[in-house]
Amino acid sequence: MSKADRDIDAEANLYACIATLDSLVRFFEEGKIDPATYKRQLQSLFRDLFKFQSMLRERGIDMQHFIEKERLREQFPLAIKRLETPPVEGEKPIGVLESPAAVAYKAAEIVADLITIIDAAKLEMVATAKMLVPLIEDALILLEAFPGLDKNYWVLESMRKWRDHLANLPPEQTLPPEDVKKLEFEAVRWLNDFRGRLKTLK
Repeated sequence: MSKADRDIDAEANLYACIATLDSLVRFFEEGKIDPATYKRQLQSLFRDLFKFQSMLRERGIDMQHFIEKERLREQFPLAIKRLETPPVEGEKPIGVLESPAAVAYKAAEIVADLITIIDAAKLEMVATAKMLVPLIEDALILLEAFPGLDKNYWVLESMRKWRDHLANLPPEQTLPPEDVKKLEFEAVRWLNDFRGRLKTLK
């Protein structure tokens, strides 16, 4: 296979992943799939996205250029928003796909978990402790084992506090709107900080 053919193949696979991600997010927002299924499929997609993005980078193809060239923001807005989660006020968006190959697989799982928490918190009418505590616990397990992160990493401490807070609520009770907004805001901060850490790892 020629270099041109390999480039086309990598771009086609990346395009398909982003299209699938867009559909997956829409199905979750419409309540057609549960959080556990959403998380599993996100993890699989992000592993593929990391892999294909890395292949493009090795061939000198910039991810942002690919997004603009294919007009992916217009075609798949829900997917692109997950790849560039809106930042905390005063900060710039960070692409979630930027990660060294050595940690890409584990990073993909953590990114998927954190995005699942953010998206689950947005479902204000159904966001319960029973739904959210397992999601936070799963993300904690992965983060605690992730190479290069200090045991006192502030994201871990914040996540533990939220887990303990939610665990003390009635499992089936819908979270108060103020808790939902606070959790969504904090989870975006967790994701953004983790993405920033990835850039410093070798």
